[in-house]
Amino acid sequence: MLDAKVLAAVLASLTAVAVGMDGSSVDTSNMDAEKLESEMNLPGDIEEVGGPIQRFRDAIESRPEPENEVNAVLRVKNIGAETFDLEGASLEMENFTSMSMEGKKVKSDEKIRLHGFSGSFEPGNETSIQGSVQGLTTSGVNISGTTSVEETISTQRISVERIERIGITLSNVEGSIESGDASTDFSSSRPLNINSFSGNMIMHTDNNTIVLDGKVDELESGSFSFGG
Repeated sequence: MLDAKVLAAVLASLTAVAVGMDGSSVDTSNMDAEKLESEMNLPGDIEEVGGPIQRFRDAIESRPEPENEVNAVLRVKNIGAETFDLEGASLEMENFTSMSMEGKKVKSDEKIRLHGFSGSFEPGNETSIQGSVQGLTTSGVNISGTTSVEETISTQRISVERIERIGITLSNVEGSIESGDASTDFSSSRPLNINSFSGNMIMHTDNNTIVLDGKVDELESGSFSFGG
C-alpha cells in the first residue's frame, strides 16, 4: 500500500518536478498525492483467486528450483511472436520514460525501472507489458505502491532481472549455450525448452537476440540437453 502521507511530503518538497540526485527529473505535476493511496491498488479481478496474477504465482510455485548454471546467447527467428510470464521481476526498457499509474501520468528524462513486476510481456520493436508492479524508480526518485500497468513501448533493448522459476519455450532458435562442462553452438534453427529458469535476461529486439544468465532445472534443444 502506498503511504500517501510520505508521498504527499515528497511531492510537496519536489513541487511539480521531482529532482534526482544526479540533476535529472521526473514530472509529477498531475499526480494528486491524497488520492494515490486509494487509487494505486490492483483492481480486484487481477489479484483475486483465479485471476491472472494468481495463475502466474501458481505456475511458478509448481516449477522446481533451478540448480544448473547456464549462459546462453540465442537468436530467435521471430521474437515478436513470443510471450513471457514473470512474477516479481525487475524490468527496464530503452525509451521507457513515461507511463500511466491508475490514470496518473509519470514522465521522466531517464528510463523508468519497474520493480516487482508480475504479469506478461511480449517483446518486439513495439513491446507490450501487462500486469502489476510494486513500485518504480526513475531519475533517482522511488515511488512505492502496488498498481496495475499496461503499456506498449517502442524499444530495442529490454533488461529483466530477478526472474524466478519461469518456463521458456522458443520455437525456432540458433546460437550458443554453456552450462558447467556442457556447451553447444548451433547454426540451424531448433526448438528450445526450459522447464524452470531463474536469473537475468537481456533482449535485443532489433536483431532478435536473447541473452540468458542464470540457472535452469532442465534445458533441451535438439539433441543437446542437461539437468533434471
